[in-house]
Amino acid sequence: MNFTLDQLEVFSASAETGSFSAAARKLGKAQSAVSTAIANLEIDLGLTLFDRSGKYPVLTPAGELFLREAETILSRCRSMQTKAAALAESMESRVRLAVSESLPNIAFKDGMLLKHFKARFPETELEILSGSLNDVWDMIDQDRIDFGVMMPTELLLDRWKSRSDFQIVGKMNFIPVAHPKYGLGKAGLDISALDSVLQIEVTSRGWEQETQLPVFSSRVWWVENEYLTRDLLRQGMGWGILPEHLIKDDLEANRLEQVQVDMGKAILTYPILMAWSKDRPLGRAGDWLFSVMKKYYS
Repeated sequence: MNFTLDQLEVFSASAETGSFSAAARKLGKAQSAVSTAIANLEIDLGLTLFDRSGKYPVLTPAGELFLREAETILSRCRSMQTKAAALAESMESRVRLAVSESLPNIAFKDGMLLKHFKARFPETELEILSGSLNDVWDMIDQDRIDFGVMMPTELLLDRWKSRSDFQIVGKMNFIPVAHPKYGLGKAGLDISALDSVLQIEVTSRGWEQETQLPVFSSRVWWVENEYLTRDLLRQGMGWGILPEHLIKDDLEANRLEQVQVDMGKAILTYPILMAWSKDRPLGRAGDWLFSVMKKYYS
């Protein structure tokens, strides 16, 4: 079985137009070339694709079945050609990014950004990951993603800035909160009030208990993300420091209350930055997505 893509194109055009002469005009071929291509395809397949007993050729049941297969093959070939052309124009085949779980999902929440990306770069695949603390930095360093959006600590900046380029695009506030049963929402409490209450903090998937947030309690639980931390706090398990956007509704509904303890010089506002590898510049699709996401987080 040695049929060619040209034979499949001729077969598809003949079925679509309803005649060999119309298919020849559509393809810019001689009618004899179309008839010969169909005949050779039938020989290669061992099937009769058209009933030629009438004025115009009509697909046989076998022809109708094979037409669906032929159109699938031709569609995949056209997609392959489009991707090859895109790559030849420095269009990457896939864009990979990660967003810190601490950040609000403002870039993808309404779906418009992804719809625009899909329309503008239809042949480019998209991979979206997430992580905590230095997970996003690690993904860049390990060539797991093309760029990431995160909140760094000074330590992380010092560790990675020699290998990554980055831009600070915004900032985000954290608020210490607890279940109301602990009474930590009373004004004028001393910092020692936190020592006996379990503190729940976020750790990275890299098994590192490195946090940008202060630890004040003698007992600490480490969990993988802010969402689990929030759920535990809602259940009255302890207190923690969470992104403002994540616990806004809980504060309004009195499921949680803001801890009114003077934390001294503890930093509770952090920059949001976007980072990428110095060794792997972004392609056209990645650069477009980076620029638009930057506007969302600014």
